[in-house]
Amino acid sequence: MIANLVLGFALLLCLYLLGRWFVEANPKDVIRVLKWGIGLSLLLLIVFLLVSGRLGWALAGLPALYVWFRRFHSLFNIGKNGPIMVWPKDKKNKKQRHHVTG
Repeated sequence: MIANLVLGFALLLCLYLLGRWFVEANPKDVIRVLKWGIGLSLLLLIVFLLVSGRLGWALAGLPALYVWFRRFHSLFNIGKNGPIMVWPKDKKNKKQRHHVTG
């Protein structure tokens, strides 16, 4: 019980210090640390899945993740170009794209 309390306070202190660093740091440093952190986390996840024998299941789920990634990617990029409506195929052009403005 006491160990959980100590770990909770330690985690709270780490989050506080990380938040202070995030606010005061150079944005380039933050991006560099995030890239390294994400890369290291992915590497550790792959090693864990490989050691535990679940890498096959994770690889089987990649097509579903790809679909979700494409969906969220299009949602995040909708503000850059505006929404794009795809109209029915024309005889001359296989696909026509019209930007919706308004």
